[in-house]
Amino acid sequence: MLDELQTLGGKLTELAGLVRALREENHSLRQQLATAKAELAETRGRVDSATRRIDALVERLAADTGVTRN
Repeated sequence: MLDELQTLGGKLTELAGLVRALREENHSLRQQLATAKAELAETRGRVDSATRRIDALVERLAADTGVTRN
């Protein structure tokens, strides 16, 4: 019975280590996700800004040349 308890204790120790490692990995992944989301939002903002500038430029060119956009 003592051997069984020692085996169980070893397994519990191993399980606790795995849980700790998974928590650390989860924390790291959450930080990476937050960073990626922030980068995505920034990139979307830059793309939106560039799209607006291009649209304005096209409109201005169309007005200068007398061409209308569909």
